[in-house]
Amino acid sequence: MNTPAITVIVATIASPEKSSSLLCAIAAIRDQGVACRIVGVVNGDKRDNDLVALLKQSDDIDVLELEDGNLVKALTAGVEAVQTEYFCVLDDDDVFTPGACRKRLEYMEAHPAADVLVT
Repeated sequence: MNTPAITVIVATIASPEKSSSLLCAIAAIRDQGVACRIVGVVNGDKRDNDLVALLKQSDDIDVLELEDGNLVKALTAGVEAVQTEYFCVLDDDDVFTPGACRKRLEYMEAHPAADVLVT
């Protein structure tokens, strides 16, 4: 795919119980019809080291690790890591509907005066 246009921040504790839903969320991000960069922010001490290693092996995921299990700090770290013009946040137990990121990108590109798009 092309150079990423959107960064998707996924904060997660990456625990064994979150593994299945987190991997489904990542699969949905990859199937958006637009290039997305994923910033996975693993926070807290409940992480599954095998899951974190799997995330780190992916070329399209930047993994940040925080010791503190704090969602606000995790999201802040994710935002600070954004290198694309646009970004969004996805919970680790949610999935995007097909084409959601592409539709958001198209809207923002068509409305350059818009600062935020809430969906």
